[in-house]
Amino acid sequence: MFVVGLTGDVGAGKSTVASMLSEFGASIINADKIVSEIWKDESILKAVKDRWGDVIFSDEGPPLPGKISDIVFEDEKEYRWLCGLIHPRVRAQMEAKVLFSEGLIVAEIPLLFENGVPWWVDFTVYVSSPLAQRVNRNKSRGWNEYELFRRERWLIPQETKRKAADWVIMNDKGLNELRGEVCRLLDFLKRISCCIEGFFTCGSFDEAERIARFLLEKRLVACTNIVGVDSRYLWLGNLESDQEYLVIFKSVENLFPQIERVVREAHSYDLPVITAQRMKKASLEVRKWILEECDS
Repeated sequence: MFVVGLTGDVGAGKSTVASMLSEFGASIINADKIVSEIWKDESILKAVKDRWGDVIFSDEGPPLPGKISDIVFEDEKEYRWLCGLIHPRVRAQMEAKVLFSEGLIVAEIPLLFENGVPWWVDFTVYVSSPLAQRVNRNKSRGWNEYELFRRERWLIPQETKRKAADWVIMNDKGLNELRGEVCRLLDFLKRISCCIEGFFTCGSFDEAERIARFLLEKRLVACTNIVGVDSRYLWLGNLESDQEYLVIFKSVENLFPQIERVVREAHSYDLPVITAQRMKKASLEVRKWILEECDS
């Protein structure tokens, strides 16, 4: 599992980027869709009715987005109140969806930086676009330049978000160019998401150190740790007990077959157990370090 937090300016094209990523197999979790469902919650409806009265509701019952916008985008206090009401629920639902997902996951979150990047996001992408193009994309909604200003005036400045993001996509050309940017992003994501952590055991410290050093010298791994362990295991139906040395290593997925071959050839055991799995959580800096040090 590798989670990308996707955000961007209003009308910059983040949903288009998400759609393109989904074409390449990414699972998309959209915050706006979750918000739409949350607005059906009776406790939410009661809270906004108690605060703003019946004026925000249609004759048929559902709240009117336009009325709510007129309130929250003109009064920062009301804007902050509504964010505090809605967004914790959105984040909780997104987290639940993420934790039950596998593979590459894209969490499309308009207020990713404003509300704090969640702990479960591994990598952030910010989509930007010139104001004139953003206005043009929102003409069908009846939004002009002032409306974009109104909706963004209490957000973190664009330049601050650009600097905070791990990757920036400038959507200022056509769809073909945007797709090219997305493909470059996807190539990078595939590389940094393939970092692995694995281990094997040896019967002596000298053997563990010798194999670990060889793996490092050949740049098959970025680092190793050797730890003494008391092992219990079954061998030919008998319960065995030994003092062993656990070698923990960090590498990349495509090097695992070579690591396995080296360990088997150099190992004194008839059946050395070598396992590895993708790293669940690691900073971008750690992932880059592993990639740079391994000859992948």
